[in-house]
Amino acid sequence: MHLLLMPLLLLALVAPAFAQEQAVQRELIRRQQQSDAFALQLRQSQQLLEVAPGNFKLRQEIESRHLGEQQQLENVSERQLRDLTPDTPQELRPYERQKSEEERRPITVPAENLGNSMFLLRLQSQTAVMRGAGKSYTRCAIDTALQQK
Repeated sequence: MHLLLMPLLLLALVAPAFAQEQAVQRELIRRQQQSDAFALQLRQSQQLLEVAPGNFKLRQEIESRHLGEQQQLENVSERQLRDLTPDTPQELRPYERQKSEEERRPITVPAENLGNSMFLLRLQSQTAVMRGAGKSYTRCAIDTALQQK
């Protein structure tokens, strides 16, 4: 009888920890999304300050583009939270967060800065995957990636 209770007791103890880790992962992504939304608002505000006060047509075009960017960021953020998988191994969770950030990056970073940012994010992602897989050749992969750039 005691042998049957042991697995149930173990399951009862492990389940809350598993749910807590998933909640932490979700909250980390949500906070980064909030940070990205703030950065987007800041960039958009700075762009509007560059428009001459009497240029209503240009202001309207920019505000329309800004609204589209905000909606796009909201849609991506909602989908990312909805698509989180609870069975992701713990060592790959930083990669999952990095991937989410990469997906939002084209919306939040101006196009002229995007090339360098995407290269660095890909490089960081490769490093995270290698660390998660327990490989010892992280430095070699970074050197190779830098040479290819």
